[in-house]
Amino acid sequence: MIRPRKLSRLCIIRKKKILIAEKLSDIGVIPKIAAKEIRKKAKFNVEEINELEKQTRHDVNAYIDNVSKYIGKQSKFFSSWCNFK
Repeated sequence: MIRPRKLSRLCIIRKKKILIAEKLSDIGVIPKIAAKEIRKKAKFNVEEINELEKQTRHDVNAYIDNVSKYIGKQSKFFSSWCNFK
């Protein structure tokens, strides 16, 4: 069963990381195409994250790995710069 608090937390992290990528692209730190791809493709699967978390023993790493799978090539810019707790 998915805990609503965890789902809410993951959605907030995703929104923050998307906004950070967009701002970084605005100032030329990352490519604009990267921010567009992140906005378009950033999604996650809680069940997959739970499975990854069993392996990594770290919820944020499991989350980033899962979202990166959906984003693809531009995911290196999704996990860059800052992480949230």
